[in-house]
Amino acid sequence: MYADEDFWSFTCSHCLHEFTEQIGLVKAGAVICPECRTWFTDHYKQFAVALAQARKGQFDLRGNRFTLKKGPR
Repeated sequence: MYADEDFWSFTCSHCLHEFTEQIGLVKAGAVICPECRTWFTDHYKQFAVALAQARKGQFDLRGNRFTLKKGPR
């Protein structure tokens, strides 16, 4: 569960577009909002916490979306 090839739901903090991305790409830092093309670079630590919580059953992926915040390029 929650392997690199699985998908995770996100919300772009810039345009509020909701989209999904493969966990492996998120871990690699390759997340770009498909709507506004904002590149997210500084998100992995927060995502790693949410991923660990999801694996323990403490984060409901269906009820929550992870909001990406734009970091410095």
